[in-house]
Amino acid sequence: MAKNYWMIACTLESLKASREAKLYMQEVTSTYRRRVQRMQPEDRLLFYVPSIKKFGGTATVTAASLEEQRPKEGGRRRIARYSLKINVRYNTVPDEESFLDAREIGPRMDYVDRWPPERWNLAFLGQFHMLPRRDFELVEGEINRVTRGSNPRPPKFS
Repeated sequence: MAKNYWMIACTLESLKASREAKLYMQEVTSTYRRRVQRMQPEDRLLFYVPSIKKFGGTATVTAASLEEQRPKEGGRRRIARYSLKINVRYNTVPDEESFLDAREIGPRMDYVDRWPPERWNLAFLGQFHMLPRRDFELVEGEINRVTRGSNPRPPKFS
C-alpha cells in the first residue's frame, strides 16, 4: 500500500521520454528538496501537464534518488539545484488524446478546497504536491474509466 500520493507537474516532453525509459527525471530547486526526499518505493505518482491542463497517467515509485548538481555560474544568486531520478512502474497510461482534462475533475478534488472555487487551478502551481488518497483515487479512477479496455503498455505519441 502506498505511503504517499504525489502529483508531479511536468512537461509533455518529459512525460513522453519517461514512459519510454521507465525512469522519470526532473531538475528540482532546493525549494522542493525536502518534499522529494520523502518519496519512497510504493508511493504513487499522478502526472499533471500544466501547459495543456491535463492529467497524463499514474505510476508507482520503485526507487527514487536526489543528486546535487553543480551550481550554475552567472547571475547574482547561486541557487542549489538537484537532479531527481525516480524509477517508476506505470499503472495507468492513457494515449495523449485520452489524457484527463483537469478543468473537469480538478474542482471536485479535496486538495483544492483551500482556494476560492473559481481559482481552484492555483492549487496546481509548483512542481510537487502531496495529494490526499481520496483525490488520487478519484483521478486514477476517472483515467481508468476513460481508457477502459486500452492496452496498459506505454502509448505511441504523435
